[in-house]
Amino acid sequence: MNEQKLEENAERISAKIKGKRVYMFGMVIAQIAVFPMLVFSKKLFSAELYYGAILLCLISSVVFLHKDKQSALQVTALVFTCFADFFLILLGSHKLLAMCFFLTTQICYAVRTVLMAKNVRERVVNIAVRLLGSFLITLIAVLVLQEKTDALIVVSLIYYVNLLVSITFAFLHFRENKLLAIGLLLFAFCDVFIGLPFVIDIFSLTSEHFIYKLVHGSPIRLDCMFYQPSQVLLCLSAGGVKIWRENV
Repeated sequence: MNEQKLEENAERISAKIKGKRVYMFGMVIAQIAVFPMLVFSKKLFSAELYYGAILLCLISSVVFLHKDKQSALQVTALVFTCFADFFLILLGSHKLLAMCFFLTTQICYAVRTVLMAKNVRERVVNIAVRLLGSFLITLIAVLVLQEKTDALIVVSLIYYVNLLVSITFAFLHFRENKLLAIGLLLFAFCDVFIGLPFVIDIFSLTSEHFIYKLVHGSPIRLDCMFYQPSQVLLCLSAGGVKIWRENV
């Protein structure tokens, strides 16, 4: 009887894993199908479709959830990402609040990279570089921008520092989790294009400047081109990887 129960339990677990793999395949196909609409099409693009693609990543991360810290942190990161995108994509307002949510997202990824550290020294360096970098970039911003410095700029700069540090440490562990490293890198590429309009406003760049032309003259949505794939990869980088590696 015990052997029969064990076999039945093993079959249920195997079926569950196979079901999640089928879901994973369908989710990826759906995201690939949506990608051209978000990046290349003016007629088919909508804020709701864009947000829906990111929300699907959150839902999928919950489906892939394992009983480990990496999976839990990934779900939390995507929760705050969806909060941020609700204001930026759907409402197009409350930029400071959205950036605070994105900063919280980056803290989740920061913790993920800290947990990946192989020794205490690496963890200390990871945290110290973030704290020192955040302090220095804030100080430089105040000295350079002076009265133009505001909360949005400070939060954004601290966000970028943490993202860059996370990318660095994720690539140090590239063999362990390729999807996390590549996903964070694409996230950074997206943020470059999202941040360019702020650069235009801060430095009062004219329509003749190449940055202005890049932002307002591109026939494709450069931020979408990097952002959606980044969230898909990050969604798969924790629980998704474990599901794919499990024996059935």
